[in-house]
Amino acid sequence: MSQSPEQRFSTKEDVNGSSVTVAGGENGQAIVIHPSGHEFLVVGYRAGVSFSDPSFEWPGMTQIRVEKVSWAGDHGNEVPQAVRVTW
Repeated sequence: MSQSPEQRFSTKEDVNGSSVTVAGGENGQAIVIHPSGHEFLVVGYRAGVSFSDPSFEWPGMTQIRVEKVSWAGDHGNEVPQAVRVTW
């Protein structure tokens, strides 16, 4: 998230050994969760997330699976609320 309202931002962090970059603007933000060795859960808005890890390079990237995740109480929601990345 930007340090100042309405400003573009970009930050790079190490998340359990993977380099993760979050960039965006217009008060956007993202949360990146790494619950297991081969899984990321990304929640956010008005932001982009990129991963720098050998798993995300050719040919390993052919094994990456990206899913929209939605929830609303006890039933699904058609609007994606998160993205799950596994490999």
